[in-house]
Amino acid sequence: MLARSQAQSKPSTMPGTMKGPEIEGRVVAVKGEQITLDKGTELTVPKSLAQAQELKQGSKIKATYEERDSKKVVNSLQIVVGPQTK
Repeated sequence: MLARSQAQSKPSTMPGTMKGPEIEGRVVAVKGEQITLDKGTELTVPKSLAQAQELKQGSKIKATYEERDSKKVVNSLQIVVGPQTK
């Protein structure tokens, strides 16, 4: 019965693709596979999800992640808005 109640919890915005805690924010720094969001959250984005040229400072993203070795490793990524230009 516990499993059933968990299955009925809030649906994700992208059914079947996003698993784990969800986070949304603007990218303020990109260094290799590491990105930092405007709220200070650091995420590791595997190359299989996004290439460095896709993740740019100023892009707004939505992602889910899982904790691995004290790191937040992204398992689903959506670039909501590209970098803002002046």
